[in-house]
Amino acid sequence: MTSADGTNLTIFGYEKFVKETEVRTTTLSLEGTTATVTDASKDRIPLPDAPVPGNELCGAPLQGSAANFPNATDASGLEIGIGVALCDVSTIESDFTGDGGKDTVWVGIPAHNGRCADVADGTAVVAIDDTGDGLADGSYVGLRGWVACRAYAAADLDGDGIPELIVLIQSSATPTYGIYEAIKGPNTEPSSGLVPVTMTSDAPAMGLSAGDPLTLTTGGDEGYSYAVGCEGSQSSPVLVQWRSEHPIEGPGSDVRDIYVTKLRLAAETATVIDSQHTTQATSDPMPFDSLDSTGCGVRWFPPE
Repeated sequence: MTSADGTNLTIFGYEKFVKETEVRTTTLSLEGTTATVTDASKDRIPLPDAPVPGNELCGAPLQGSAANFPNATDASGLEIGIGVALCDVSTIESDFTGDGGKDTVWVGIPAHNGRCADVADGTAVVAIDDTGDGLADGSYVGLRGWVACRAYAAADLDGDGIPELIVLIQSSATPTYGIYEAIKGPNTEPSSGLVPVTMTSDAPAMGLSAGDPLTLTTGGDEGYSYAVGCEGSQSSPVLVQWRSEHPIEGPGSDVRDIYVTKLRLAAETATVIDSQHTTQATSDPMPFDSLDSTGCGVRWFPPE
């Protein structure tokens, strides 16, 4: 930024940490073609208070790729009654509570100090409105580790006739999904919010332990691939997570490990009901299609 008379230029830079950031500030005095450092400092401040880049410099618009950086001061978020506005909001409407009415879920990134671009803490919010008043009901979920997350689909994954919420947590060559269940308040009062479906037992092939939120992965890259499928009847579906891996070259690269984990969902939990590990030659076709992964009425890969 510049001083009121336009003679001083202040440059900010910061290192991102978990909760705080180290901000380095340098002030330059400009005279003709000469810049002289007149002040410099280094401070640790809360991450949400760190300066946010804009798309202007000294009142003039930036050109090239820098012009595409969002101007945080111009952004406004969606207010859903949780004390902070949400940015980059995606929504899905379905009867998540099974009461015959239409509920709305939101997935978004909380603004900080009224600025949508300042999202460096990496927390997204998953919330539900099941009363139709446009406000979140009950508790909401803080989601970390997201990359381009969004509300993805509504599907009945446990066969109870009520859909679960599927959230795309990370969009990449190997997309990752989380599953959420709407929970009812006492005496069938309005929903107490959304909770992640959690594991009741370990699933080593999926990297999950009892108590962890259930996540499913699809797609693949060199040497490994994933797929999600569905077996059983509509009233008793079984979620299937496939994974394969092998060295790209060198010893062992001619053998592929195949892992299959089968899960049954009930209310807010997922239980491993079968787990298998087999091997096959990498020259043989895989027993699943990681490039066209569907199941339980959901297209898991490629993401829609």
